[in-house]
Amino acid sequence: MLESRLNNEEKNEVYQNAKLLLEQYRTVLWRLKQDLEDMDNMVEIDYCTDLFSYIDALADVDTTQKSKRLKRRLSSLENSKSLICMIDSATGILKTYPNKGDLYFNLLNDRFLKLQPVKIDDVLINYNISRRTFYRDIHKAIEIVGTILWGFVVPYSKRKAL
Repeated sequence: MLESRLNNEEKNEVYQNAKLLLEQYRTVLWRLKQDLEDMDNMVEIDYCTDLFSYIDALADVDTTQKSKRLKRRLSSLENSKSLICMIDSATGILKTYPNKGDLYFNLLNDRFLKLQPVKIDDVLINYNISRRTFYRDIHKAIEIVGTILWGFVVPYSKRKAL
């Protein structure tokens, strides 16, 4: 497996990058929703239609500055959505990890993916685990997600894009 081929510095970098992504998950999700609502309102005001109807009609016909700006924003949203999808895919794969996959997924879901994170003390009670076990398992879960992301999901996404 990829994880066994990495040295300690690389493993730490994979862990840190995965943790940063997971920590940003809720913010990116919230921002996506806000941006879509803002763009929908802008299109409603400027073009008297909804965003998705406008996008369908846009199809390289409208070259106004507003249209170009909207295309850039949509492209940025697509990049953010891709990031969310990669994290969702990696955590979905994590669920199938032997022995503790479900627990690892649930710990990450409670701490990073839910709109309202579950407090650590509540997680400890919910899963009947010690604080030390929680930190050991969440660390392992983040390591695995990092390995999945940079070992499987990202390379697959790159191959798919080609």
